[in-house]
Amino acid sequence: MAAAGQFEYGIEMLLQAIRLAPANLEIHEELREVALQRKAAGGADLGYLEKVKLNKSGADAVESVLKAEKLLAYDPGNTDCIVAALRAARAAELDAVAAWLERMLKRTSE
Repeated sequence: MAAAGQFEYGIEMLLQAIRLAPANLEIHEELREVALQRKAAGGADLGYLEKVKLNKSGADAVESVLKAEKLLAYDPGNTDCIVAALRAARAAELDAVAAWLERMLKRTSE
């Protein structure tokens, strides 16, 4: 997916995989890699209206994680997005994902 430059498709497929297995840290890590590759290839951020929709709380904790991670996927250097994803992961009791996001936040803030 990402190798062929289909970053948006890859992001959507990985988000669907997270929906099915939210505690699988490897999927979150792969999403991060695709997001960084997309950004390096000149990928633009989401539009204003899409961001507004995604900034609303999800129907449940996992949905909130998905929304936060989609925002992060399209703006991978944004620490506010990392914090939002971290909060959502904690609320969903995804401890390994939350710990990974904490490490990411520390690296990004340095």
